[in-house]
Amino acid sequence: HRAGHRKGTAVTSVAFSPCGLRIVSAGRDSTARVWSAATGRPSYVLGGHVAIVSGAAFSPSGHWVVTAGPTAAGLWETPTRQRLLFLYGHSGRLLAVSFACRVCGGIPELLQLAERRLAATGRKLTPEERRRYFGGR
Repeated sequence: HRAGHRKGTAVTSVAFSPCGLRIVSAGRDSTARVWSAATGRPSYVLGGHVAIVSGAAFSPSGHWVVTAGPTAAGLWETPTRQRLLFLYGHSGRLLAVSFACRVCGGIPELLQLAERRLAATGRKLTPEERRRYFGGR
């Protein structure tokens, strides 16, 4: 409870942001929480999972947090504190999560991937989506 997760629930993972200013913790109380590393005070809660959150990690840029558990991974944008999506389809429990730079690439690669996947549905990124998710690129 001292760490801010619901009393009587365990913290399952902890990770520092790349800049070292923030910490993300995951817990059995169905949440991940972001903290100030300098003060130890909670900044905000990443909610929406239905059960234990087994892992959480910052992206190499610190712009996103990914959470895992129990059968979905969540992607959160740190500046807005908004959940962007949940990824479903795992047949087993997710126990950990991380970002792999080779897979994610940079913003240009992510933008190309998003455009290809949306094109398959017959839709394009709106100017607002470009600003929100890719900084106007």
